[in-house]
Amino acid sequence: MGRLKDYLKENWGAPFIVGFQALLLACAGLSVQGNSGLASELAAYAYYLLVIGVILQLTSFMKARVRVRLKWRLSLTQCKPSHV
Repeated sequence: MGRLKDYLKENWGAPFIVGFQALLLACAGLSVQGNSGLASELAAYAYYLLVIGVILQLTSFMKARVRVRLKWRLSLTQCKPSHV
């Protein structure tokens, strides 16, 4: 369970993207059963989840990228030339 928490902490959009996939499968099932009206409405909500998920995932990616750059710069400032 700890690995899942760590994954979700780093990938903010993951729950929304999984929700999108679940709703999309539900839409397919509803379409097969002939309930295309409800499937269409559910597809709109699935789309919203996808958009939110992608935005959050992009945000978490950018935050992680900044964190890596800061670590890299900090490591450069701590390195001292050995010949001085």
